[in-house]
Amino acid sequence: MAAAASDKSGGSGDAAREAALSERKTAVTAAIRSGNSLLAVRTALDSPPFGTKNKDLKTMNFDVVTAAMLSARTDDAISKVVDELTMEECDLLMKFIYRGLSKGDQTLQFLKWHATTLAKAGPSSIVRVITDKRRVV
Repeated sequence: MAAAASDKSGGSGDAAREAALSERKTAVTAAIRSGNSLLAVRTALDSPPFGTKNKDLKTMNFDVVTAAMLSARTDDAISKVVDELTMEECDLLMKFIYRGLSKGDQTLQFLKWHATTLAKAGPSSIVRVITDKRRVV
């Protein structure tokens, strides 16, 4: 019970999340270096820090996902990645796309990802993202 309370307030659960994020960041960086954008994006989307209120942790996670996304530089590369994602991954990716658009950096790239993800997942993905109470920010 005490661990759950600590987890919600950003205590010991965040240490485990931060360690997992560090491992994920290393794996994403390796995938980017090897030119495997799909693996980079899939790895980056794995186990987002839902359930924490630690904004620094969520920002670090967003940075990892953004790096993975930006590794696919062309429209064709973005399409190849999105075509291989599951609907759940597309919905999660859409959360990060909206976060990226709200920041105002790399807007063109986030819009390309949005168009491609929307084409695959459909408008219902937007509804699922908006109504999902779990936040990536």
